[in-house]
Amino acid sequence: MCELNITNNQEFKRAVEEFANENVSLDVNLCESLSFGVREGISYSLVNDGKNKLLSISRKYATKAILPEQMGDFILDAAISIKNNNEPTEGVLKSLTENIKNSVKNNMVVLPVSGIVLETPFKIGIFNLYPQKTFIETTVFPDEDTKAIFEKSFENVSSLAVGHFECHPKSAKKIARSQLVFELSRFKAFIPLFARNIKHWIFPLKTDMSLFDCSYVYHNQGCTTDYSIVSNLMPLDLDAQRYGRGSFREILTNEMNFNQIILGNSDLWNRVNIAFEWLGKQYDEENDENKMIYSIFALECLLNSNTENFSSITAAVAEKCAYLLGTNKEERVSIFNDAKSFYRIRSALVHSSNKEGVNKELVDKSYGMAIGVLFKVVDLILNNHLDSLKKIDDYIMDLKFKD
Repeated sequence: MCELNITNNQEFKRAVEEFANENVSLDVNLCESLSFGVREGISYSLVNDGKNKLLSISRKYATKAILPEQMGDFILDAAISIKNNNEPTEGVLKSLTENIKNSVKNNMVVLPVSGIVLETPFKIGIFNLYPQKTFIETTVFPDEDTKAIFEKSFENVSSLAVGHFECHPKSAKKIARSQLVFELSRFKAFIPLFARNIKHWIFPLKTDMSLFDCSYVYHNQGCTTDYSIVSNLMPLDLDAQRYGRGSFREILTNEMNFNQIILGNSDLWNRVNIAFEWLGKQYDEENDENKMIYSIFALECLLNSNTENFSSITAAVAEKCAYLLGTNKEERVSIFNDAKSFYRIRSALVHSSNKEGVNKELVDKSYGMAIGVLFKVVDLILNNHLDSLKKIDDYIMDLKFKD
C-alpha cells in the first residue's frame, strides 16, 4: 500500500473538491475549449487555468509509487464525479483515497541494457542484469506466443535489467528507467580506472536503433508492453580477462566492494553514491572541461562540509584531499597544490574566462584524485566504521594534528 504525500488527508480532499468546483465544467457549450476531454463517457472542460491547477495538485500529492501523471488521472476522475453529482462528495473522496492506495501493485520491470555483455547474472543496486538468453530460458511465460513476442522484442539486446517495484503499474517503467540510469551511472564511474586505453560505451535507454515492444512491466493483472529504444555500441564485457588481475566483474565484486557501496543507505553512503554518479556522468561526457568539472563535483560531495575553519571551500577540499591521499609531507603538498589548481581552472571555466584550457592529462589527473578520495572514504566506512561526514572530518583532523 502507498501513503499519500500529505500530512493531513483532509487537506488533499479539500484540494480535490476545490478543483472540482472551480476548475471543472460539464457545460457542453465549452466543448471547443482547448482543455476539453472525455473520461468514462463524460465530456468535460478545464476552466480557470484548470490544466495548471491539476498539474500543481498532482505534483504536490504524488508519491514515490505514483507519479504525477497517474495521480492526475485519479484526481480528474474524482473531480468529474463530484461535478456530475451522481453520488455524495464525501463518498467520492473516500473512494479516491482508497483507489489510490489500492492502485499500488508489485511490478517486475524488464528493461534493455545495450553495451554490457555478461555470461552470468550480475547485480547492480536493486537490479539484476541477465544475459538475454539466460533470462528468456529461466522465465515462465504464460504461453508460447508471449515468449515468442518477448524473444523477438529483445533479439538485438545482449543484456536485460530486471527490477521489482511496488508502485502504480503505469508509473513502473518510468520509475525503473530513472533508477536504472542512476545505478548504471555509478557503475560507469569505475570503468576509466581499468580501461583507460579502451573506449567502452554503456548508454542505457539512449538510441540509435528502435526495438519493438522492448520494455515490459509485469504485475498481478498481467503484462503491459510499449516501445522503448536503446543503443548497441562497443559493449563492455564484464567477464573478459582484460585487466591483468581478472575480469571487470571480479574486480568490482572482490576489490571494489561494489554492491556494498551502492546498497549503502546512510546519509554518508548517499554522498558517496552521488559522487560516483558524477564520475559516471563524466564517462559519458565528450567535453573535457565538463569531465573535469564532474570530477570536482564528486570531490565536493564528500569534502565541502565543515569548512568554517578554512579560508575558502577550495582550501578545505584541497587540504582534505592531501590528508586522505598523501602518506608524507611531500605527497600532501603536491596533492594540495594539484587540488587548488583544479579549483582555479574550475572557477575560470564557470566564469567563462579560462585561458589555460583543459586536456586529457588534466581530465585523467582530476578523475584520479576523485576516485582515490572516494575509495579512501569507502575504505574508512567499511573498515573504520566511520558513518558520518563529521567522523570523516574528525579523522582528517586527527591526521593533521597527530603527534
